Amino acid sequence: MRREIGRFAANADDGQQFTIVEYQEEVDVSTLEDPPATDPEAIELFTAEGERVMFKYEGTYEIVSSGLIVHRIP
Repeated sequence: MRREIGRFAANADDGQQFTIVEYQEEVDVSTLEDPPATDPEAIELFTAEGERVMFKYEGTYEIVSSGLIVHRIP
């Protein structure tokens, strides 16, 4: 199950502003001894419009479909 764990604003150098949404996938690892167990997996990033975002380095991200670099607004 994928759930939203956060969101933040980011700006491109040309002034465009985006909302970046952080999602975390939870994998069911239930066993007979521990039925309600889940294990959190890697975090995925998307714009609010659904475009995939890739982490580049601290505070800097790339919108994959356009190659646009954006910077997190503190």
